[in-house]
Order: sequence, then C-alpha cells, then structure tokens
Amino acid sequence: MFGYMSFMKKNKELIITHSQSFRALCELEMTKAHRLYLNLGLGSEPSFYSKVGELV
Repeated sequence: MFGYMSFMKKNKELIITHSQSFRALCELEMTKAHRLYLNLGLGSEPSFYSKVGELV
C-alpha cells in the first residue's frame, strides 16, 4: 500500500491529465450518441444524458 501511495504522489499530474482526457472522451461519445438519438427520430429526452452518465 505504501508503494502505491508514493506512486500516486509521483504520478498525480499524469493521473489528473488522464482523467481529464477520459472525461473529454466520454463527453465526445455522449455527443455522438445524442446526435444518433436525434437522427433516429426519437426526440430529445431530458434524461438522456443522465442515462448515458450512469453507464460510464
């Protein structure tokens, strides 16, 4: 556990950067999914984004 904590401390910036890019990727995927949802003529459901958020 101690080794893991020191690894986390050393790589904190790297991990933060990774989580930000992961979040950006999720947002991009959600936008694409939402566009597909609209193209299928299913309308715009207010809870659509929260449903996708639960899957991530």
